[in-house]
Amino acid sequence: MTGLLKVMILLLRLSKDIEHSRTLVAIIIVAGLISGLTNTLLIATINTSLNQTQTPISTLVLTFGALCLTLAFLRFVSGALLVHLMKKVMVSLRLQLCNKILSAPLRLLEQLGSPRLIATLTGDVRSIASAYIFLPLLCMNFAILLGCLIY
Repeated sequence: MTGLLKVMILLLRLSKDIEHSRTLVAIIIVAGLISGLTNTLLIATINTSLNQTQTPISTLVLTFGALCLTLAFLRFVSGALLVHLMKKVMVSLRLQLCNKILSAPLRLLEQLGSPRLIATLTGDVRSIASAYIFLPLLCMNFAILLGCLIY
């Protein structure tokens, strides 16, 4: 639980300079949590259909279909917003790094060498930004775990 909060705080801190980023991160987190709860309800619906013959089949089919559509929609929303936010984060991180490189003394830049600077601008930024991919998955899996424990 504390690991999830630490990751969320880190991602919010990284995206603080981006316009509307906190709103996007909040929507992504909420969509991930609701998606996880929808997954739990889907499991409960399947369990109900297997164990109880009293519930009408039409009700089970409609519930199952609605939950599947809701799950697909929420995953699409969180994925689309995530891609949008990730692009903004990568641009922002690269601009911040470029500004720091430009303000660094020339002697330090020569000591580091251009291969290391280019690797930082390309690979390291991508690694940091890819942490955003795990945000909805963390929220969704946390909600699934919590929902299944409650069920």
